[in-house]
Amino acid sequence: RPGQRIHRLRRLRIAEGEPLAIEVAHLPGPMPKLAEHLDEKGSLYATMRDCYGRVIAAVEDTVETALATPDEAELLAIGTGQPLLLLHRTARDETGRVIEWTRSVYRGDRFRFVARA
Repeated sequence: RPGQRIHRLRRLRIAEGEPLAIEVAHLPGPMPKLAEHLDEKGSLYATMRDCYGRVIAAVEDTVETALATPDEAELLAIGTGQPLLLLHRTARDETGRVIEWTRSVYRGDRFRFVARA
């Protein structure tokens, strides 16, 4: 809702010692000691479930291509304008309420996307 406070969590994901993705999650509602709980759990979804009772019941992912901005390129150790996979995720709880909206960019040269239905 307009005016509602959210938590913005920006993470650089590393695989085999190299940067793979930048994820920016937006989480509505109160989440006291979020950083502390994330450090303990190591997983955003485990933290949401175990510490705040927020269980993801459904997600919608949209995947498209994008070109790396100068900031993204620096963090991902690639050239500006290099291809990225851009993923938008909306996660909802069992009532249909949005509990996470995330924008992620993945290096196009190191990421493989697999979907099963």
